[in-house]
Amino acid sequence: MQKSLMVAGLAAGMLVLAGCQTTPSYSFSEWTERPLADSRFDLPAVSNIPVTKLEQQDRNNGQIQNEKWTLNCGEGFVNLQYVPTAWFSYGTEQHISDRARFTSPYEEKGVQISDIHTVSNINGKSIGYYGKAKFPDGEICDVANFAVRMKRARTIYDNDRGDTDTAIDMLYCGRGDLDMETLTSRLSLVQDKSAFAMAIATQPKPSCMAPAGSADSKPLSKHSVVDGNLKWDGQSQDTINVWLRRNEDEGKFDFTIGKTGCIGNYYRETDDLAFDGGWKLTCDDGAMASGKFNIDDDDRLNASGKDRKSKNITFSIPLKA
Repeated sequence: MQKSLMVAGLAAGMLVLAGCQTTPSYSFSEWTERPLADSRFDLPAVSNIPVTKLEQQDRNNGQIQNEKWTLNCGEGFVNLQYVPTAWFSYGTEQHISDRARFTSPYEEKGVQISDIHTVSNINGKSIGYYGKAKFPDGEICDVANFAVRMKRARTIYDNDRGDTDTAIDMLYCGRGDLDMETLTSRLSLVQDKSAFAMAIATQPKPSCMAPAGSADSKPLSKHSVVDGNLKWDGQSQDTINVWLRRNEDEGKFDFTIGKTGCIGNYYRETDDLAFDGGWKLTCDDGAMASGKFNIDDDDRLNASGKDRKSKNITFSIPLKA
């Protein structure tokens, strides 16, 4: 994921705040992880890719408000800076609206930018772009850098002409297509906190685990091919042939539904005594699902959960060949 981190760094470097009514103080608070329901913006509701983490940071005692979201357990990131009582300078807007400045930081690193679109937003003035970033090895990511006027009302200052007050950059390198058009055009400030919290509570919640076979875990030394059972609403109810790699605490599993390949991993957890752990999987067609599992007395992993369309999925895999 090194190239994804490189592009994330490039995109984050594009955000240059120049609000015209801020104080001389540039002190930042610490980044703090917050529940998704505390988001100031409705990104978790308008993104078709699950948001799995929210962090917030303030500057100048809240005159500048920063938020960053993690998409699908680290497959993408969104960074946002908002000035609730000010707006961006002409120079900052010129920078963000310059198409060459959008593409050149990527191209200098050998990343080609294509399928570029100008951003529009339902709330007010908007400038900037989104497009596709193609790496030399062929991986394609969604990227964006744009600014929007999110405040519905003008500030008390006479020279407030409705210029942009929110700068956003995005990177997504996961499976499935991020709906950039919807996200960039409909992203808004949360107006009804209660309704937003209820909407977030009903969304699927992917389980983010430490990657199986990571540097912090034991090697996946036990390899086998086993027959499992799968029931996925709208997909399949079949016996599945599973390639399993595991150790005592975690594992990876691959299987095919028709001609579509799926890759998953599971990880034992101790924070929820009702379950042995969590799992997640992604498929070649962009389908994603996650949930919890138990291991029964016959050493069989029995899993249940939902995909990102809220369809139920259950499967069972014997952990012994």
